[in-house]
Amino acid sequence: MRRLAVALIATMTILELGCPAGIDDVDDGVAETAPPVYVDRARDAGLTHPVIVGDAVKNHLLETTGTGVAVGDYDNDGDEDLYVVTAQSSSGWLANRRSEHNRLYRNRGDGTYDEVADEAGVALATWGQGAYFVDIDDDGDLDLFVTNWGPNVFYRNSGDGTFVDETLELGVSGAPDAWSAGATFSDLDGDGDLDLYVANYCEFDLANPPHGGSRIVWKGIAVFRGPHGLVAQPDTLYRNDSGRFTDISRLAGIASDAAPRYGLGVVAADFDEDGDQDIYVANDSQSNYLWMNEGGLNFTDVATRSGVATNGDAKEQAGMGTDAADYNGDGRLDLVVTNFSHDWNTLYRNEGQMLFRDDTFPAGLQDSYLNLVWGVKFFDANDDRRLDLFVANGHIYPAVDSHAQLNTSFRQPNTLYLNSGDGTFRNVSNESGSGMAVRESSRGVAITDAEGDGDLDLVVTNMDQIPTLLIRTEGGSGAGFSLDLDLRSSGPNRYAVAARVQVTTPDGVDRHRVNPFNSYLSQSRYPIHVGLGANRLADRVEISWPSGAVENLEAVAAGARYRIVEGQGIVERIPYRGEGS
Repeated sequence: MRRLAVALIATMTILELGCPAGIDDVDDGVAETAPPVYVDRARDAGLTHPVIVGDAVKNHLLETTGTGVAVGDYDNDGDEDLYVVTAQSSSGWLANRRSEHNRLYRNRGDGTYDEVADEAGVALATWGQGAYFVDIDDDGDLDLFVTNWGPNVFYRNSGDGTFVDETLELGVSGAPDAWSAGATFSDLDGDGDLDLYVANYCEFDLANPPHGGSRIVWKGIAVFRGPHGLVAQPDTLYRNDSGRFTDISRLAGIASDAAPRYGLGVVAADFDEDGDQDIYVANDSQSNYLWMNEGGLNFTDVATRSGVATNGDAKEQAGMGTDAADYNGDGRLDLVVTNFSHDWNTLYRNEGQMLFRDDTFPAGLQDSYLNLVWGVKFFDANDDRRLDLFVANGHIYPAVDSHAQLNTSFRQPNTLYLNSGDGTFRNVSNESGSGMAVRESSRGVAITDAEGDGDLDLVVTNMDQIPTLLIRTEGGSGAGFSLDLDLRSSGPNRYAVAARVQVTTPDGVDRHRVNPFNSYLSQSRYPIHVGLGANRLADRVEISWPSGAVENLEAVAAGARYRIVEGQGIVERIPYRGEGS
């Protein structure tokens, strides 16, 4: 309880001083605004199949990590579809009964869905973990990669609404006994096509659980073991060799003779602004990785010297999910990592030159202490040009409900933080509608625009329950105008992963990038959503394509999604639903 006391003292100090210590760019003129409002419409929208992860009584670590969700327009009809991953019941698995399968929800065009996994050929019945839509063959159709406890699966999109399993042809199944978690696709060697990094967790045999399934004590509760005491598995880096993948983990320095760590969340980004993609991995109960790309597919772990291996107190944490974005508008990509309960999520502020500082307390995020946090996303919830923060919460031990002294619960409401514009965030969950009051043991989260109306919605996976679909019904008093940029490269990497966009309005310059692969076991929508504040158009949009080409657009009006093809400019303008043409 000592660290909780520290948190309470720090919070009181912030209130007494009027602004957080350590913030050197506070704008006292920033006014608080009423937050956006969210309603859970999952059941009404047709998301009616529960995500099953183990048995009702959780006896093993495998039954706790949950699953993710992928967002993408797989049938190219202009609406964003969902792929929701499930696992199995433990008793069913041991009896060789796989009664659960992943669900593909096809958007009808109005924010409601038909479940079509069987007819599309993706009703995968494994012990699923994460899912990622990606166009790996550059034909304009989104393919699908699924990570599992067990071999991973890759489905190629046939272009007619169906998929074909081409895992063996692509070479991405991984080891048969691997427990794969988060993954990211990015051009790591600069040859134009997308390579693949997969974070792996630990060895686990459900039929013969480690240490005979014996228990340990956590804060007075007898709980299952893990991950400490289990054998960690090394992560895997695959090089894309003209459509077939080659495991180059050891060659690239990712796998070595050093002991591996328990990998979960992954994000790729150019953290040192040298033109190539680095990789950050959130590791559970161990120090995190920051793989600096040295060029030529050579990587060096610089997490310790960069300040992101541990929190600012040099304490290893139990990393779950991660995301990267420029939350404070200084042009550099910052990091956030979610962690176990009775600890804090960690916000790392990028100071430049591959150096970060722990800004969790100065930014006002210390109230996460009692929650166990998984999925995480930076996004502009109210279109005021500031990146807000959403986190998905839920414990792994149902028994915490019987121990009031822990001040936590198995099912927890999720959290929405609004960016105040001065380097701090404000928890507005209690002001943001009935959707934010939903209590589940949540895991993955992804951003979507379910209704095509230009408002960003969220889909959240929940343990042994149906997902939560948070539809934004009101933008709040600070809501602004917005537009979406749906980019297509002219060559490989068709969906322009890692493209950078600079948007200029009379209020300033905002920077965005294409990177849907982050959060926890999940993947968000591809189009870049640009909040414009009070401005009805972007004066200038500068696109830096992955090829190195730079393209400029002038006077891009709010209220629409723009399809932009490299070298051709805007090829299609699709008004938001509810907007005029």
